[in-house]
Parts: sequence; structure tokens; C-alpha cells
Amino acid sequence: MGTTTWEHIQDRHPEVDFPDVYDAVQNPKAVHKDVTKKNGLLFIGSRVMADTSHPVRVAVKTGLPDGNFVQTAFYSSDEIAGQMLWEQDKGGGDDK
Repeated sequence: MGTTTWEHIQDRHPEVDFPDVYDAVQNPKAVHKDVTKKNGLLFIGSRVMADTSHPVRVAVKTGLPDGNFVQTAFYSSDEIAGQMLWEQDKGGGDDK
């Protein structure tokens, strides 16, 4: 994640901490297609915003020559419109 992206997250979504983003990308509860961005994925984290059940979501752009990168991160309770591509098993580990 670049400095500009992190500055965007801090400015627009100050409730999101770096560990929230890192955890969501490294150990997501689920991964969905991002319907708002071509070649985008939405990683759903296990951390929730204080006093709510809103999970952290991290938008990741994929398929670029330099690799994938985080575009933004935010908390939301909105329904996820994109197709679920992967979900962590109920035991909390990888579903492989």
C-alpha cells in the first residue's frame, strides 16, 4: 500500500487503523468481486468498528503489471453486491 493510499484512508476513513487493513488482506473472512471497479476485489476483515457489527472492507485492484494494490479501506454495514469468491471456513482457518 502506497503512502498516498494510506493518506486517503486516514483522511476519508479515520476510523480505520493500519492493523485493520493488514488483517483484512492477510486473513480475510471473505473475498468478493468489487462491482464498482474493474479487476477489483473486496476483502472483508474480521475486525468490526467499535460499538457496531460493521466489518472492515479493503478494496484491492488486481491484474496490474506491478502487482495488486490496496485502493481504500472502510467500515460498512451495506450489503455486498459482488459475487463471493472465497470464504474462510467456520473454524476460522483456511478452507483448503
